[in-house]
Amino acid sequence: MKLVVFGASGRTGKHLVELAAGAKHEVTAFVRTPAKLGAVPPGVKVVQGDGRDAKAVEDVLAGQEGALVAVGLENRGKTTVREDVVRNVIAGLKKHGGKRLCFLSASGVGDSLEQAKKFSFLYGRILIPLLLKHPFADAVAAENLVRDSGLEWVIVRPTGLTDGPPKRDVTAITDGSVEGMKMTIPRADVARFMLIAMTDDRYLRKAPTLSS
Repeated sequence: MKLVVFGASGRTGKHLVELAAGAKHEVTAFVRTPAKLGAVPPGVKVVQGDGRDAKAVEDVLAGQEGALVAVGLENRGKTTVREDVVRNVIAGLKKHGGKRLCFLSASGVGDSLEQAKKFSFLYGRILIPLLLKHPFADAVAAENLVRDSGLEWVIVRPTGLTDGPPKRDVTAITDGSVEGMKMTIPRADVARFMLIAMTDDRYLRKAPTLSS
């Protein structure tokens, strides 16, 4: 599959690039600062650009079949970076006939807030409204664009991300329950789940909460 990874130089994005290349996909890593990406597997194409630049995103999506969006946050202040990037990615995919989009969101975003409150009082009722209010509002706006895109989409909402080794044991919850949920999940496992979702229809047009 021909894929573009947005946010490829981030901690989850790097796993996406490596895993996608290892799975023999044709991978393009779209990054603002290629130096932050470091060495990439053979065959990976690196394109420099800003995801908020509509023309640059449109150009990189020409001939592509899908996109993985793992754009991180630079601060906890007001931001529209995820919304802006997702809007441009959707427009680019539609223009060039791309079909599938997988977006990295977070546990507690949108209609998973009540789930987060039930799972963790501290996270759901204190951290989200006090420290994560603005980035989560941006994520909600991005999720809404994804849902309304008309594309084949999957929204991924992990619990606390870690840089630990992959466990290859992912719990994916789509019904709002907390049974089986844990506090964390390695980024490598999230990336693997996202990549599988690009070709597997099990979670098509769903927003699973992930933990391990």
